[in-house]
Amino acid sequence: MRLLLRLHDDRGRATVPHPSSSPSPPPATTRDVEVRAADDLTVGELAAALADHLGAPPPGPSDPPPTLQTERGTLPPTATVAEAGPPSGADVRVVPAGTAPLVEGPPPTGTVLVDGDGGRIPLAFGPNAVDDAEVVVDDRLVVRRSRPGLVAVNGSPVLDAVALAHGDLLRTSGGLRTVVMESSLPDRPHHGAHRPHRGAAPWTSAGELPDRAPVVLPDPPPAVRRPRLPLLSASVPLLMGLGLWLVTRSVASVVFVLFSGVFVLASSLEARRDARNEQRLRDREFTDALVDAREELGRRAEQLQALAHHRHPPLRERLAGPQLWGRPDLSVRLGCGPVPVDGLLTPPSTGLRAPRAAEVLALADEFASLTLPVTVDLATAGGLVLMGDPSACESVARTLTVQLACAQGPDRLTLTVHPPAPWTQWLPHLSAPAAGGTTVHVKGPGSVDDGSRPVLWWAGTAAPEQVEAVLLLDADGTGVLRRPGRPDQPVGMELLGE
Repeated sequence: MRLLLRLHDDRGRATVPHPSSSPSPPPATTRDVEVRAADDLTVGELAAALADHLGAPPPGPSDPPPTLQTERGTLPPTATVAEAGPPSGADVRVVPAGTAPLVEGPPPTGTVLVDGDGGRIPLAFGPNAVDDAEVVVDDRLVVRRSRPGLVAVNGSPVLDAVALAHGDLLRTSGGLRTVVMESSLPDRPHHGAHRPHRGAAPWTSAGELPDRAPVVLPDPPPAVRRPRLPLLSASVPLLMGLGLWLVTRSVASVVFVLFSGVFVLASSLEARRDARNEQRLRDREFTDALVDAREELGRRAEQLQALAHHRHPPLRERLAGPQLWGRPDLSVRLGCGPVPVDGLLTPPSTGLRAPRAAEVLALADEFASLTLPVTVDLATAGGLVLMGDPSACESVARTLTVQLACAQGPDRLTLTVHPPAPWTQWLPHLSAPAAGGTTVHVKGPGSVDDGSRPVLWWAGTAAPEQVEAVLLLDADGTGVLRRPGRPDQPVGMELLGE
């Protein structure tokens, strides 16, 4: 077990007092120490070792044994470090046992239930039985029904679970009570050698996209047939007029017949104009529909990308975000690349030979794939094999190792690194016993495949068996992810520090 502690030596109060100690204690100092403790090491033994590290003289036969004091109070010296020791990263002082009360139970929550007669029911961390209800205090206050009966909050029946706030009225079979939060809920105490990160909340999603039908792309409009000039129809009145003039020599009859020909020609010109107007109308409607489809596809693409980036944020956002150590799986983000998207649009069914078919087909090709995070779940894939440029493999392996350390806490994940790298020694996952958790094996040059899975393999040799994901890397920071049954996936790698 490995602990990182800040040891205080404030003018002798942090050390074991001894009759022969100097009457002029040294000035206050602090130092960061690294402790490698066996599983059966007691708090008292650790305190004695730290006192010796500070240069304090050993206690006399009549002096109390040393122990450790943290912000939670004085720790019991006979308890093991694994069960009741200081968490990694804690501030500790070496004090004599019995100088302060031992840590017994969690601190008060500052939350009580007050009835009409002024009676108070203090609430502790965890479930609290209140008549037919159970009030759970953790990072928030929740009430749920524990058995059939009357449970209501502010007059509304509690069917499953309801969050409580200061001033809410809780009615149970025992009467009406008011929720009084005298202060904000403190951090729930955590005992043992490892404490969860403050951001180790459940990995929340930005929400699911509404279940909407795909965007139907408009059918390209067919070309409207424009009528030709009716030369044959117009020649008939002319021939009739010529015949009447030969018979009657009447100019009026000839003029009347000529007007009939002009009428035929005018009707033809009007039909051609209507055809042009119809074509313009169809083109305008198609253009408007295409613009609307592009805008809707753009909105849905932005939603998909925002949701994908929230589920798999880049490493720099994960380090600064509130959800450190909260991932439910072992997915690692390699980078971004064009990912095919299904169900986003429906291509046109007709008009593929129309003059403007190329426009709608180009729109369909534009949104057939989106630039999304490319991820691999090491647990389901058995791991990931890095091959190609050695320098790129080392950089990607370092980045993915940090991603794994940020994904889950040492209580759920253990990392083994071979060959050992100096910077990995500060990761608490290397010495954390992940009871019921997962162990990921990071193996570099010189490693031998022992069949342990999942494995992050960048040894530069042949890919181990039962590992489905293989990433081929180039020196320019790009790669190709290969998985069985899927097309090759280009990836623009995201490395540590980018």
